[in-house]
Amino acid sequence: MIVFTSGNMVGTLRLEKHLGAGAFGSVFLATEVMLNRKCAVKFIKSANPRQFKEHVEGQILAKCRHENVVEVYDINVHNNDGDLYASIEMEYMPNGSLEAYINNKFLSIKETIKLIIDVLFALEHAHANNILHRDVKPANIMIGVNSAKIADFGIAASVDETKIGSVAGTPVYCAPEIFQPGAVCSVQTEIFSVGMTLFQAISNFTDWGSKLTDAKYISQGDTIKRVGYASYIPRRMRNICNTACNKDPAKRYQTARKMRQALEDLHINIDWHRLDDLHWEGFDEKKRKHTVQICNNDEFIYKINDRKKSGECKKFNTLAEARAYIEKYVYDNTF
Repeated sequence: MIVFTSGNMVGTLRLEKHLGAGAFGSVFLATEVMLNRKCAVKFIKSANPRQFKEHVEGQILAKCRHENVVEVYDINVHNNDGDLYASIEMEYMPNGSLEAYINNKFLSIKETIKLIIDVLFALEHAHANNILHRDVKPANIMIGVNSAKIADFGIAASVDETKIGSVAGTPVYCAPEIFQPGAVCSVQTEIFSVGMTLFQAISNFTDWGSKLTDAKYISQGDTIKRVGYASYIPRRMRNICNTACNKDPAKRYQTARKMRQALEDLHINIDWHRLDDLHWEGFDEKKRKHTVQICNNDEFIYKINDRKKSGECKKFNTLAEARAYIEKYVYDNTF
């Protein structure tokens, strides 16, 4: 009998560590011992062994092979005491997901743009192969060394086969039309999900529950309006999110390529990182370090390469005024 537990062998796979579980299976870090290759392997109990639809995800991943799609190495079947399980052996991404990334560090706008462009390249390729992912969200975007890769095609489907929408993923990323009777998934519902992912990443939100207390805002497509933008997020960045997440599918970007090009057209002047609410640091194209900080007596201090620029320093009457000014400064000097 096979036991899916760390340390056990499943075929030529040695299970090293349990990475997580969900509605679509259990995932382990494993070593393929014949090739001495690290991988992530997903085990899914077969609901219908005669059809074995659980392998569809692996087949779709193989069809959508791209540098920004997590690679599939092998698919197999395992008998566990009479129960059949599909296994999908995939590329292991040790840096984890975009969701975990946001939870652990501040993500700058420049970093976010790069990651979302990678996601859009992947979706552009998938759509060209007639495949909709249908569950785009930070948890399904994996961080590589120099790129992002989209993963978990567990509810992906051919455009021709997708007749009715699915809210199997996290509803906050779903387009409002998905919640209507007879809804149909499309490239535009996918674009909405990318837009919501972009909004979360540039806002560095880690907890939607604290932002949304009424589900009707999600189903009506009012999440961004309800939550609002952080004051440091520039207008051009907001415009891209708003276009991608327009309530009217016809007013969204019509292709992943169009949205990608809109992001590529943005030129970052200073790539700001928030160290805390009163202290930001960024670098320009010449690699000069820019620092803005609120110091004693509610004074705004600006430095380039640690040299104070007295002409741009200001004093304020209250901390609230100083905090508002520092975020406005970041807003004005990002692009």
